[in-house]
Amino acid sequence: MFKLKRKKAHYSVHALRDGTIWLAVLTRKPRKKPHQKLEIDEDGIHTWYLDEEIPHNMTDWARSVRYSTVATALNFRRTIREQIEPKLDEIMRQLAGIEERLTQMEKNTDTGSSADR
Repeated sequence: MFKLKRKKAHYSVHALRDGTIWLAVLTRKPRKKPHQKLEIDEDGIHTWYLDEEIPHNMTDWARSVRYSTVATALNFRRTIREQIEPKLDEIMRQLAGIEERLTQMEKNTDTGSSADR
């Protein structure tokens, strides 16, 4: 079977102040210019354009993409907060209980081994 080689993708993105990316443009890997530090993050993003307000020359299509992305991000955050965080909190409580029992067992074995001497 033919296996595809994965190539690193590079992006220039438009994002909101909170980091929500609403548009990503696939680009070539940027060249390093003299006296410029080229920073590419782990997702391949090399250029961020932060939108402080709605750009004036946005088409209706661009506005639609932007607002649907914002709505998706908000719904995703809500889902994580309501469905995943409570489960993670319960797991953390269980791990804390296990850690307490292990610490108690270590204390018991340490005092038991020193008493045998």
